[in-house]
Order: sequence, then structure tokens, then C-alpha cells
Amino acid sequence: MLLRIGKSVFPVGVIEKFQVTQLGVAIPGIDRSFTLRLGETDAAVFEKIFIREEYNHHLPPDPKAIVDAGANVGYSVAWFKARFPDATIIAVEPDPTNFQLLQENCAHLPAVHLLNAALWSEDTDVSLVHSTPNGLNLRSWGIRTETLVGDDCPIRTVKGVTLNTLIEKFSIDSIDILKMDIEGAEKQVFEGDLHFLSKTECIALECHDRFNPGCFAAAQNALRNGYVTSSKGENVFYYRRPDRNSDFQSYPKSIWLLSDGRSGSTWMSSVLNCSRNFAEYFEPWHPRMSDEYFGAPVIPYARPGEVPEQYREFYARVFGKRWSSVRSGPSFPKNTPVLVKDIHAMLMARAVTTEVPITQIICLVRDPVQVATSKLRLNHWEWFREPAHLLNDRPLCQDWLEPLREVILAARSQFEKYIVIWAILYYVFFHQFEDSDVIYIRYSEASESLERKVASVLQKLGLDQPDEKVFQDAFVNRVDINKKDKGRSRGYEPTAADLAYAERIIAQFGLNELLSGADDSHVGN
Repeated sequence: MLLRIGKSVFPVGVIEKFQVTQLGVAIPGIDRSFTLRLGETDAAVFEKIFIREEYNHHLPPDPKAIVDAGANVGYSVAWFKARFPDATIIAVEPDPTNFQLLQENCAHLPAVHLLNAALWSEDTDVSLVHSTPNGLNLRSWGIRTETLVGDDCPIRTVKGVTLNTLIEKFSIDSIDILKMDIEGAEKQVFEGDLHFLSKTECIALECHDRFNPGCFAAAQNALRNGYVTSSKGENVFYYRRPDRNSDFQSYPKSIWLLSDGRSGSTWMSSVLNCSRNFAEYFEPWHPRMSDEYFGAPVIPYARPGEVPEQYREFYARVFGKRWSSVRSGPSFPKNTPVLVKDIHAMLMARAVTTEVPITQIICLVRDPVQVATSKLRLNHWEWFREPAHLLNDRPLCQDWLEPLREVILAARSQFEKYIVIWAILYYVFFHQFEDSDVIYIRYSEASESLERKVASVLQKLGLDQPDEKVFQDAFVNRVDINKKDKGRSRGYEPTAADLAYAERIIAQFGLNELLSGADDSHVGN
């Protein structure tokens, strides 16, 4: 039997017979080999970093300072140094055995500082724990740290250090990349003093709720307002939101109304604009009305920081009121707020918001059975029809769809495909935005509830509330939309099997919470 490591092949019998305990591994960009221990978790860590390249994910192009918290034996340090040779790297590792090998592997690297310490919420001694709460041995890559408690202090302790202390100690102007793989201590870090965030641009975080419940929630609470997210492998990446600088101040206040097609967005925009407060852009990216973008029935997915230039420029023109078409309505004064009704942009919405200042995002949610039924009744329109085509989008698959591939490919009828398309759009949208960033409006929402939400939006934009009669006149038009759907010639009627399929897809995509309070009647009256 052979053991393959990279391009090298070793007879396992030789390794066992002669008790080979470690190997030297050459790393491109590093002038000497690194030690890899056999019988430990080093090979798995090495594969994660150098083979799967799980930290290769939209990192800042020219970082000056990198903090590697949970540096283990130095493979991540080597990866960062090979990629960013001019960066200063501060590597923190609590386990003394790992730290000894970290020194052997990385002490020769220029501008690399090694600390035998644990990242923590305060500068204090902490205990080293080599097992999970249920007694499972974590081996070398899972050493945990815990607060010292009274007389039960273990023999092995290590200094805990805060990020604020590291910033001061090493005179760091900015942590351009903060990599954190600290086996559950992230909960303590993000529940502690967060001044370091004002100087932190990008965070690569692996959460360990299985060791310390509440880690992910603590990180989300600390980072939700200042950062946008993406993910790769076991890591969640947080990128600082761009400052609303002087260039952004030239944009008017705005609402971006997003939904799938046939969700009532035309009705909803008329409710929002019932007092004619807004310059209204009606589906600016339309495959029929925008000649330059003809043939694009759904705008592709983009990660934060990777919006293609044509889309970035397009939405900058739309929200900056520097765009017009036959659907953009009359001209308005420069400072008039903008209302953009858009049924094509849900996959790219999060990325666009990191490039263009948008005051309020509203997501309109209609029962997917109603949406699919309405699309089938209006079959002359150019709806996006094939959810399997989205699997060709590699970033979209890597970030969101790969675990759902079989579910997506299993859709057969056009009704089922429309249900899956609806689920993909709202799944990607819902999981990229924090609740505080979006106002969700259900198509079936009662008049009083909807009026409160509209009032809060207008108040946020500094606009007067609509006259009660004007609002109600706009609201009742929803009934007419349902009647129009029902009255289409050759109307489609969903079967019991269709309804069961929709319920199953909603559950598989985890969208029951989103649909809470949505239409009970499915098809409408």
C-alpha cells in the first residue's frame, strides 16, 4: 500500500517499519521545507490550507499586517507569507507542542512574530484543554482554552492576550487580515472589548459552536453592522463595508424593492409611491426594455467585492439618477428619493449594496405556489425557466447551491422548476442579509401591518406619511391582481402533488421562517 503526499508516493510499510514520524514538505515561495508530523492532524491541516486553499477567498490585495490566531504549526503562516511576502504576520498559538514546531517552521521567515499565547477577551492566564466537553481527544489541531476557575486550575496554562493588546504591542495601524481558528474562544473575543474592529478590514473565521455554544451568534452580533459576509469551506469571511464617503453623499435617498417575478412588486411599488414622493424606476434591468442587456432574464450572482464592472456602473447610474429608459418615468428634481422596483437582481443584491449606497431594501415575499401559477398563466413572458443553469455558476455553487444540487436537478415539470427558482433566489438573498438590513413584506400582509411598515420606511427617508384614503386606494389594487391571475386564458391550476412538492422544497431550503405569515390560500381569490 502506498501513501501519496502531493506528487510523492511512499510505501506505507517502510514508514511503519522504520517508524517514520515526520516528513519535510517544500512550499512554493518559501526557501526551506516545513515539517509535517505523521500520526497527528498535520496532514489534514496542510490539505485544508494548501490543497483546498480555504483561505484563498477575496482577500485584500496588498495587506500590510496579518494576525494569524490559532497558527497551529505554521502552515497558514507559510501560506500567507508566500502569497503576501511584504506583510507583517503576528502568529498566536497557545499549545506549547504546536508552538515548538511553529518556531521550527516559521522563525526564519522575515517580518513574522510568533507568540505562545491564546487570543482571549482580556490579558490573563487561561487553561489549556485537550478534549471536548464530552471527553473526545482533540489532538494537536483542537487545543481549547478556558477561563481559570478557583482551585480546579489545571497544570497547563498559557497567557491570554487581546487583539487590542496586539495592536498596541506591534504598533499596528490596521489589521488587514485577521484569521481566527481558535477552537471556541471566538465567543469570548467577540463578547469582549471590540475596539480592534475599528482597525480590522477582513476576518477569516472558523466557528466552533460544537465546543463552545454561542460562538457564531457572538460573531454575528459583533460584526453584522460593519461587515458583509461570504464563506468558503469551514470559514466565514467578513469584509468591512465601504465607508459612505463624500462620493456616496451625492446619491439621493433610495428604496430597492426586490422580489421574484409575479410577486406583486408593481402593486407594492404603487403602495410605496402612493403620494408620488419617489422617482420610480420600473425594472431597470429588463431583457426586453434594456437593449444593452438583452437576454439576461436573471442577473448573475456576485460575491461582495466582485461585482462585474458593467453591473456596478449600471446600478451606480440607476441609484444616482443618471439612468433613463422608457420605463423610468418622468424627470424629477435632483434630491427626489429613488424607488427601484427590481425582479432580476436578488442573487447580486448583497454584493451591489457594498458598492452603491441604498437607504432601504425591501423584499416582497409571495407564496411560491402563487408565483409559479401566475408565471404559467402568463406564459408569453420571458421568465427564467431552468434552475439547473444556475449550477453552472461556480461561485454560486461553492457559496450556496452545492449541498442542494440533487434537489435542484430533480425538478421536472415547469411548475416544479419555477418553485425551485423561487427557492434559490430567496434562499441566497435571505441568508446574505441581516434582518436589520431588510424590511420583509408578505404579499398577503394585512392593511394595518403594511401601513406601519410603509410609515417606518417613509420616516427613515424623511418623507411625509401618505393620506389614509390614498394609501387604502393603492392597497386594494392587490385584489385586482389576484383576479387578473385567475382570469388568464388557459389558466393553470396546481394539483395536490404540486402543493406537496412546494412544501417539501420550502422545507429543504429552510425557508419556512421567511414564509411565516405568507398566503394561506396558495392560489388566491
